[in-house]
Amino acid sequence: MRRRRRRGSDEINLTPLLDVLFSILFISLLAGQGLSDRQQQQIDQMEQQIAGYEDQLASYEEYDRDAVIVTLRNVEGRLTISRGSDEDAIALGEDGAGRVARWLEQKVDGYLAEAENEPIYIVFYCDREHIYTTDYNAIVNTMTALERGHKEVFWKQTQEG
Repeated sequence: MRRRRRRGSDEINLTPLLDVLFSILFISLLAGQGLSDRQQQQIDQMEQQIAGYEDQLASYEEYDRDAVIVTLRNVEGRLTISRGSDEDAIALGEDGAGRVARWLEQKVDGYLAEAENEPIYIVFYCDREHIYTTDYNAIVNTMTALERGHKEVFWKQTQEG
């Protein structure tokens, strides 16, 4: 006997499956487009930040050419003074504040001699918890006197810690 096949029962209707697949594909494409828009916005923001940083760098390089930048910092019982890669230090609290003041004045006078009328910007990073009051007062008084006595010297104190 021959078997009869029913035409409708052996065939699978692919229309709903294709509808779902195309819907998923369409949603994926839309989601991918939104992601690339956000990424492009982030790239644009980063490019603007880089342009701002390049402007800052140019102004810093101009300051570096036209000015002397000196850093004072008290660390572990020592006062360090640095200009570029040149660094020197003196112990704090041993022989009194007068020695520190004379040393600091001598260093700044040396920078003044080298600077040839260029401005000298001195930043004092002060950790008040690790410096004696007498040393701190001697540094502040010396810097204030140097600033008043020399039109090229400018100084600022910031707190650390």
